[in-house]
Amino acid sequence: MIGRILGGICTSIFFSTFEAWYVHQHSQKFHFPHQWINLTLAKATFYNGVLAIFAGVVSNIAAEWAQFGPLSPFMIAVPCFLISAFVTMYMWEENDIKSTYALNYSCASLEAIFRTRSSSVLCLGIIQSLFESVMYTFVFLWTPALEPLRPPLGIVFSCFMLCIMIGSSIYSFLLARNCLAEHLLRMSFFLALVAIILSAGAMKMVSLYPQDTGKYTLVAFFAFLLYEVAVGMYFPAIGYLRSQIIPEQFRASIANWYRIPMNMFTCLSLLWFKNSVHSDKEFAFDTAVSSLKAFLMCIILLFLAIVFCKALKRGNENIKLILESV
Repeated sequence: MIGRILGGICTSIFFSTFEAWYVHQHSQKFHFPHQWINLTLAKATFYNGVLAIFAGVVSNIAAEWAQFGPLSPFMIAVPCFLISAFVTMYMWEENDIKSTYALNYSCASLEAIFRTRSSSVLCLGIIQSLFESVMYTFVFLWTPALEPLRPPLGIVFSCFMLCIMIGSSIYSFLLARNCLAEHLLRMSFFLALVAIILSAGAMKMVSLYPQDTGKYTLVAFFAFLLYEVAVGMYFPAIGYLRSQIIPEQFRASIANWYRIPMNMFTCLSLLWFKNSVHSDKEFAFDTAVSSLKAFLMCIILLFLAIVFCKALKRGNENIKLILESV
């Protein structure tokens, strides 16, 4: 439990502070063109996939081939964390953002979500929460769903990361052909929806025809790969829109507020998954039915994300806030 609390803090920092720091350096210090943010985030997603592929292969070698056990990938990660910490501490400078909300910064940032002249900040938060709740639910689902194939998990993870690289490359390719980030974000949602529908269909077939479990589980695996391509397109698109829509002085805090409904949606999906128990059936049947229900929840969330994505209209680069003094 302590590890998960610390992990929650670290994850919130990872998905908010790094991007906020970069956008400030890009726009406020070096005054680079805003269009470059799109390209930088796409490249960051691509090379993150490269490192993740390497990590998955190394983890699989350590845990299974070298038989060091499931603890070995965590031990290998420790020096990587230490190197990252020292690079951040000694090579990065702190952003100079002047704020008059020192004592009530979190409350002021929450107020900013609901009191901007444009509804884009709130709409973007809803979209991010819906999609990323599906993403985190998927993290819990793919391992039991693929269990009948007994795959090497590190290699499967590397395949997922390769698909994320493909997605980021598709994003860069379409961006170079003047596609808007909003349209690419919507495209990633449709792609993810197709993948989750295929996954739900595969789990349904496993429950109906358990003798063909291996064949339909393989279909689910290819659907998972398609979903990871959508994730690779999603990250640079949502990152760029955040850089354009979220006010500079509240960037990191608002990004963390977005994560609260995401965690709530994820918990609801997983509780539905947990409560689907069939003690008189085999593991494959039980997992298929439970996964099917969770995937149906994900389909609903993705459909809502598409609806809100159509309603999203990017405001001006500097969205003016209407805030009472805090």
